[in-house]
Formats: sequence, structure tokens, C-alpha cells
Amino acid sequence: MVIYLVFLGIAAALHQAQYDALILFFRNQTQTWGLYLNTTHDPCTEPSWSGVVTCDGTNQVALKLEFNSRGFQYPIPNSLQALTNMTLLDLSFNNINGTIPTSLMMLTQLQALKLSGNQLSGVIPTQIGNLVSLVTLDISYNPVYSLPTAIGRLTKLHILQLDHSFINGTIPYQIGYLTALTSIDMSNSLISGEIPTVIGVLTSLQSLGLSSTHLAGAIPTTIGSLTQLVYLYLGTNRFTGTIPTNIGTLTSLKILQLESNYFTGTIPSNIGYLTSLQVLNLRDNKLNGTLPQSFDNLSSLFSLHIYDNQLSGTIPDQMQKNLKSVLVTYDC
Repeated sequence: MVIYLVFLGIAAALHQAQYDALILFFRNQTQTWGLYLNTTHDPCTEPSWSGVVTCDGTNQVALKLEFNSRGFQYPIPNSLQALTNMTLLDLSFNNINGTIPTSLMMLTQLQALKLSGNQLSGVIPTQIGNLVSLVTLDISYNPVYSLPTAIGRLTKLHILQLDHSFINGTIPYQIGYLTALTSIDMSNSLISGEIPTVIGVLTSLQSLGLSSTHLAGAIPTTIGSLTQLVYLYLGTNRFTGTIPTNIGTLTSLKILQLESNYFTGTIPSNIGYLTSLQVLNLRDNKLNGTLPQSFDNLSSLFSLHIYDNQLSGTIPDQMQKNLKSVLVTYDC
């Protein structure tokens, strides 16, 4: 593929260095994947670039580059470091290989970095801590590993997605600095150790996904401080001990999944206070006793999985009436 570049008028619009960076990025990509960009005109004003590049009001700097699901299949070029005003970089769901270049860590105005669904490998650069304006960081569905402690510098972060990756080691305690977080997903990764007690300071969390990892030990009681949680996924791990009774303080919960662990003891009656709960999965543990009578209060519940435990007794009458066309398997 040959791209003929015409520079007339470019200097008066998009800065030349940023123009050059965009052209280098798209070279050998556009025609292959059915995206035809007119590279002889200013990307800020040329209609064929609409939806791919977004510029500021002066049309002199590029603010957003959105090139997802296009089949891009080369390493990320270092030339993108010229896009110093970039606030959004979305290269998700392509076939990008290589590593996450440290040159991207120079884009300190980035508010969203989306690299999910590629073939990026290696470590997440420690320089990720330079991106202090980040609100969204999504590196999920990549074979990357190692979460640097520098993640703790991203204090504006709301969304952290590292699921379906090779991220290993323990969850760094520095995650406790990220008090603006509303969503964490590290499910289907190789993280190990215990959930750090500092998780309890993340009181803005609405979703915590830590299912299908190598996490073990007891669930810290500090999890009871996460009163904004709507979704809690801790299934398919190696958690032990009893289910913390203060889970009953998480009254915003709609989904609670604790399946396929090694929890023992009885089901806390405080779970009956979770009147917004719609899905409760406690299957495949070592729980004993009966279902608490307080479960009659779970009027929103429509899915209950409690099989493969050591439970006995009957399902409370009112609870059976509330369940909506859902098969409940109970060991009684």
C-alpha cells in the first residue's frame, strides 16, 4: 500500500509532528481493513477521519484516537508519543502484538487508555504511574503480567480492568491509594495471596471482580466497608474460613458470588438484610446448617445456587414464593 502525503496547509492546522505520528500509525493498515482515510488532508477536518481522530476546537491538536476492532496487527509505534495532548487512546480488540511501549507513558494528559483484546505481552511498564490523569485503564484480555506498585499513583482512576490476563503476584497494597475507584476486575488472572485489608478504604467501589484467580485465605472483614458495592464476584478461588457476617452491611448488593471455595460454618443470617440481592451463589463450599429464616426478606432474589455443601433443612416458605422461575438445588 502506498500513501501519498501532501503537506500543503497542514502546518496551519494539525501540528506537523502530530500529523506525522498519525500517518505513520495508519500506514499499511487502512486499506487492509476497509478503512479509507484521506491522508492528503488534515485529519482534524477531513470527513474520512471522523470517528477515528478527534481534535480540539482549534483543530491544531489531536485529543482522541479511536481505532478499535479494526484488526490492527503491528506493535504500537513509539511515534504516538508525539500526541501529547491525547486524552483518549482506544486500540482495543485488534491483533496488536509486542509489549506496551514505555513511550505511551509520556501521554500524561490521557484520561482513558483502552488496550483490551490484543496480544500484548510482557510487563505493564512501571512508568504507568506517570499517567496521573487516567480515569479508565483497561488492559484486559492480554497476556501481560506483573502489576507495578506505581499503579498507586493513579489517584483519579475510576475503572481498572485487568481481567483475563497473566497478571500474577499479589494485589499491591498501593491499590488502597485509589479511593476514586468504582470498578475493579482482575478475574481470570493469576493473582495470588490474600485480598489486602486496605481494600476497605475503596468506599466508592460498585463492582469488585476477583473470580477465578489464585487468591486464598480469609475474606478480610474490611470488605464490610464497601457499602456502595452492587456486584461482588469472588467465586472459584481458594478462600477459607467463614463468610464475614458484615457482608450484611452491603445493602446495595445485587449479585453475590462466592461459589467454588472452601468456606466453612453456617450461612450468615445478615445476608438476609440484602434486600436488593438478585443472585446468590454459594455452591461448592463446605457450608453447613440451614438457610437462615432471614432469607424470607430477600424479595428481589431470583437465582439461588447452594448445592454441593453440607446444608440441611428446608427452604423458607416465603422465599420459595419470591423465587421467580428459577431451579434451586438444595441439599436437604
